[in-house]
Amino acid sequence: MKFQLQILQWALRGAGERLTYRLAAVIVVLVAGVVLIPIVGSLLTLATIAIAEGRIDSQWAENFEALTTLPQQHPPHTANLGALELEGLSATLGIDLAPFGLPERAHPTTEQRQEFEAIADNLSVFVTEIVAADGVLPQAGVRRFLERHQETVQEIVAKLNQGASPQWDSDITLGGNAPLPNLVGLERLHSLLAASATQFLSASDSTEALRTIEASWRLNTPNLIRPERACVLAGSATLQLQLAQISRLELAPGEWLDRLENLDLEHVYLNTLRTDAWNALVDGRTGRFVNKESFWVRTVFNYIAQPFLRWASHDRAEVMLWPVGELGTRDIRHFERAQFAAELRSRIPRWNHLAAVDLPDVGGGWLQIARSSLGIELTQYLLRIQRFEQIGDWTGIELLNGENPSSVTGLVWIIDASQDRVTIRLLHEPALPVPETFPIAPLHAETEIEAPPPTPGDSDEPA
Repeated sequence: MKFQLQILQWALRGAGERLTYRLAAVIVVLVAGVVLIPIVGSLLTLATIAIAEGRIDSQWAENFEALTTLPQQHPPHTANLGALELEGLSATLGIDLAPFGLPERAHPTTEQRQEFEAIADNLSVFVTEIVAADGVLPQAGVRRFLERHQETVQEIVAKLNQGASPQWDSDITLGGNAPLPNLVGLERLHSLLAASATQFLSASDSTEALRTIEASWRLNTPNLIRPERACVLAGSATLQLQLAQISRLELAPGEWLDRLENLDLEHVYLNTLRTDAWNALVDGRTGRFVNKESFWVRTVFNYIAQPFLRWASHDRAEVMLWPVGELGTRDIRHFERAQFAAELRSRIPRWNHLAAVDLPDVGGGWLQIARSSLGIELTQYLLRIQRFEQIGDWTGIELLNGENPSSVTGLVWIIDASQDRVTIRLLHEPALPVPETFPIAPLHAETEIEAPPPTPGDSDEPA
């Protein structure tokens, strides 16, 4: 009996141990499944993602430029000395040029800021009026402000014309977190320089007016070549102001014609769409909206969330290639920005709401670029006529007569050159849509020219 009890105890103990081992094995398998399967799946997903991103990059390279070359074309840099000095000088005018979130940089005092704010509205009204019409002068408050700060404004103009153009911090490798210049401050400084140049023009001081316009150009040029859309659109709006003033000089320097001929705003704008695609991939890789201070949050993001974010970002990177090939084919006279935005959104899968977040108003930006491009073309015609008149090349002026196709799809310039006057206008200007908040320069011009000398045999007197 004793032996049988012992056998029973051994049997029960063995069954318990076997059960324990089996339970432990089940737990190990479950833990391995929970931990390893996502990790292995994540690694396989990341490998697939790398292949997909290579395919996206190849598509961009075939149709425009590769995404991966963007950091080499726009290497990271910090603000140069010219930018830092300009921040300090502008602060004394009440204009804050320091990028946001940098308290250690130069900023206006409360009193300085209030002094400028007192004229800010009048300055904005002046800028809108000077772009749209000739003969507009700054209001009295703006003129008094310029008188009080004449030395500072002249020092700003001198520094901009003498040294290298100011450049602010840039690092495209940070994706959506890349730093931007203070575009509001830059717009205000450009407006003040425009008011100063207008005062010189009204006093028939073309030399000082040109120096001030040149300073504004050198300040604006870095924005026109940056890869961010906000900078390019701000730069193109400022360019309209500069074109309105340079076309009113009696004789603009020849280098202005060369500058405008080398400025391809359409390509610059399309390059900002490449930046948007690049930012989508970088943000999907880094998860810039995820707070990863916690170890567990970092772990979950790296092995579970990141692959899905990167998959979602692919649709954004791919869809931004579509406008690059499409915008230039659309007749600008019938361009509907809302319809274009809907077409762009429809190319993103409905389930992928992340890729559609903050989808840019590509069509609205394109309309603004078209306006600026037309302003460039109009100014080029005026400067060419000035140059022809200066050298007495009347044949060159006559060759411009008639229809001249615009680089903006669907539009044609009509030039009518008579003996003493040249009229330039757009054939389809009334049909051109415009953004609501963009100062519009008139897309027509009329300039007087000195009548060419009579050629032999053209005299009306009898022989």
